[in-house]
Amino acid sequence: MSRRCLVLRPEPGNATTCARLRAAGLRPVSRPLFVVRALDWAAPDVSAFDSLLLTSANAVQHAGAGLASLAALPVIAVGEATAGAARAAGLRVAHVGTGGVAEALASVTE
Repeated sequence: MSRRCLVLRPEPGNATTCARLRAAGLRPVSRPLFVVRALDWAAPDVSAFDSLLLTSANAVQHAGAGLASLAALPVIAVGEATAGAARAAGLRVAHVGTGGVAEALASVTE
């Protein structure tokens, strides 16, 4: 009997995670806890920052036009999916982490 796994992440990642779990022989139960949506925002002055830390591809996918004004900043991406979204948006990825945000930050501050 395969094990059941509760998947709480929002879409579109929820469906992707569930598909991977099924492929691994597990039985995912999809229960997203929240919905990611864009908010109106104004990009800050890029000259006040050294880099842009992205912890989710959702940040890129929902940033809107304001993201382009931050393109001069090197991106620290928490993982490859986030880095791929950043590259697709025209951002310059300087570092891709492999172990979460703490690892990504530690590797660029050492």
